[in-house]
Amino acid sequence: MSLSRRPIFGLVAAIAAAMVVLGALSFPALERHSMRLQAEKDAVPLKLAVEGLRAAVDRYAPCPP
Repeated sequence: MSLSRRPIFGLVAAIAAAMVVLGALSFPALERHSMRLQAEKDAVPLKLAVEGLRAAVDRYAPCPP
């Protein structure tokens, strides 16, 4: 192996190590973000059910005299 290729391999290794470190640092933030998105997605059917119940109550509830 020639001497001119070794610095390139070192640079590639340093970039790969930096990517691993940045990925490890950003993982908790990504996990929180995905949990928040999942919670919002899970809340949509509940919101629709509540709106449907309100509409049914408004439609079928006896009117006050």
